[in-house]
Amino acid sequence: MAADPRVTAQALYENLTTDVRPELSAIRAKVSVVYAWNDTYPRKERVEPFIHQQYAAVQQITYVGIGPSAHFVMLDQAAKFQEAVEHFLDN
Repeated sequence: MAADPRVTAQALYENLTTDVRPELSAIRAKVSVVYAWNDTYPRKERVEPFIHQQYAAVQQITYVGIGPSAHFVMLDQAAKFQEAVEHFLDN
């Protein structure tokens, strides 16, 4: 509540209008993409191909679908999210 609403709005705008996909091929580090799925939306069989397509240019990538979950995997499935993060850090 103490955040400057103009700064928050500008940051949100920049986040939503910046497409970094053309830069993904330059990433040389290992990447792990954690994404949510559930039985309603986003359904696993639809979200998996979409996520894979968006990050196709990344050379060293692991995909971790966590469900059932909604948008905030780290809140909806905290233990599974922590496990995914620890696995990433250990490898």
